[in-house]
Amino acid sequence: MARVVRKVSNKAVKGQKREKGGLLYSKKFWIILISIIVILTAAGITIGVIVANNNKKSDTTVEVDDYFGQTQKFKETDVNFEKMTYAGVKLHSNTNAGSIMNEYTFVFAADLSVFYPMELKDNDDNDLKDDIHEKIFNQLVELQYYIDLYNADPNNSEERIALYIVNTEIVSGNNNSNIYTDTQYMKAAKSTFLGPLFSCSHDGEFQENNPDDNKSFYSETFDDSTMSTAIGDAMNFVKSRTTNE
Repeated sequence: MARVVRKVSNKAVKGQKREKGGLLYSKKFWIILISIIVILTAAGITIGVIVANNNKKSDTTVEVDDYFGQTQKFKETDVNFEKMTYAGVKLHSNTNAGSIMNEYTFVFAADLSVFYPMELKDNDDNDLKDDIHEKIFNQLVELQYYIDLYNADPNNSEERIALYIVNTEIVSGNNNSNIYTDTQYMKAAKSTFLGPLFSCSHDGEFQENNPDDNKSFYSETFDDSTMSTAIGDAMNFVKSRTTNE
């Protein structure tokens, strides 16, 4: 509450009649003072409510759709992603896993709570959509489409290719962010790395480059020149092995 400070001279003004007790005994003074206090108190409460409401608004979370959990379309064909935990990625990449091991395992890992490939409005009606996220998402849809074609060929039944989507959002019970320190399958050896990551393993080991043309399968940034290129090279690699399109 604001405090009213008034300067009072110790000297009486010449010719001015001094009343007993001064201002402290003036009814008008107390009425004015109490009115000011009431006004300032009310103003303080109002400001507090406005700030609280604004803080509440800024703290409100924006719920992001599970884009990778929805059926997508490519060439008029349904495309469904396979979401996986980090533990699951290791299992399907391990040479001791028998028939469930993949010949090639591609992984896209990211905090999907801040992945915005489609229109999404925040509380201030701003569109959070990110053009790079949109491009990468569309490429992943296309990559999954060609992986599905490859795996549908009976001749490839023993050399399965997979694409796994790993959500590394930091929440209770989610240890998927440990994928960023994996040196065997993912190469991501940075303890402070927060993603994103696109990587590949082959026969239980990290596969950095396309074995056909030595182009990279690896990216640890959303930068268009690396992530988009790596996914594109992975797509070309799978397409070159697909005969039943």
